[in-house]
Amino acid sequence: MIIRKMDISEIAKCTDGAREFFAESDTFRGEFNILTFTETWKNLYDLDIGCFFILVDNEGSVQGGIGGLLYPDYITGIMAATEMFWYVRKPYRGKYGLALMNKYEQWAKEKGCKKVRMVHLIDLMPEKLRHFYELKGYHEIEITYEKELE
Repeated sequence: MIIRKMDISEIAKCTDGAREFFAESDTFRGEFNILTFTETWKNLYDLDIGCFFILVDNEGSVQGGIGGLLYPDYITGIMAATEMFWYVRKPYRGKYGLALMNKYEQWAKEKGCKKVRMVHLIDLMPEKLRHFYELKGYHEIEITYEKELE
């Protein structure tokens, strides 16, 4: 298993894992849209503000990934990175998920970030993730609410 930055041309290799991620949560509405996902990440790569690391097995299949954005914090101006997704297919969770997170934190530090923000879906292991993040030195800063408009 290796972790490396994904080349944008490989994004379709992440489709199965993305669909699994959608299926694990009742939070999402609609279907995973690979075209939107691809266009978003292409734009983020073009602007050099997004990074997408993948976990690849010996056969070249993607078994997980983490993606995030970097930007100056809109209040303080301090460079920050915010994780947009973090998913590892079930057989590879644990040490490989942690390795992906560590790679993401390393990228943020190399890019000059002073803060890293991680998120989690409210219905996927919230207490376990809260405990994990706190052990890694994170603290809760915000809870996000969403409303669907008609």
